[in-house]
Amino acid sequence: MKISTRKNHYPMLILLLAFTFAVCRALPQSEAKHQVESARPLRQEDASAVIMAIEDEIYDYSQEKSYFRHGSAVKSMPGRTVNVSVYINPRLAADGMGEAIYNNMPYGEIVRAFHVQPTGLVVLAGGPQVGFPVTQPSHLTKFMDKDELSDDKAQWLHAELTIQENPSKSALVQAARRQVKRIGFSHYLKIYTGSASK
Repeated sequence: MKISTRKNHYPMLILLLAFTFAVCRALPQSEAKHQVESARPLRQEDASAVIMAIEDEIYDYSQEKSYFRHGSAVKSMPGRTVNVSVYINPRLAADGMGEAIYNNMPYGEIVRAFHVQPTGLVVLAGGPQVGFPVTQPSHLTKFMDKDELSDDKAQWLHAELTIQENPSKSALVQAARRQVKRIGFSHYLKIYTGSASK
C-alpha cells in the first residue's frame, strides 16, 4: 500500500519540479526584458549635451591646439576651426549611461562613457587626468575588436565636434564653469585662477 501511494505522487512531483524549473528560467529573461524596455532612445537634446560636454572638456584641459598639429608645427591662425566626427550610441541604458566614439587628442580615438542626468546635464566618465586605460569604461579603441568598432560607427548617430584653435577667454571661462557644474572641478580655473571651483 505504501509503495502504491509513493508511485501516485511521482507525477505530481515531476510536475512541481518542471514548474519550478520554468519559473527559475523565466525570471532572468523577464529582468532582461524589463531592462531593455526601461532603456530609451537618445534625444536630440541629449546628443547636443554630449557634444558640449566633450568640447568643454577639450577647452578645460587646453587640448584644442592638439587638433591642429599634424606632424610638423603649424602656424596658429585666428578664427580657425576643425570638425571632428563623433559617433553616439542611439540608445541610453535605463540608468542614463551611454557611449560615444571620437578622437580625443593627443590620446587618439576613444570610446567615451557618459551619463545623462535627470536634469539633462551630461557628465563624461574618466578623463585626461587619468588617461584612457582599457580597464576603464572610457578607453582607447585600439583595444576593441575592429569589426565591432566598424559596426558601432555604422549604426550609431554621427555628429561633429567643432573645435576652435583660439577660443576667446570668455568662451574658455564659460566652458570651465560648466565643468565645475558637471564634476565640481575645472583644470583651466585651477591653472589660471588658483581655484578649481570658482
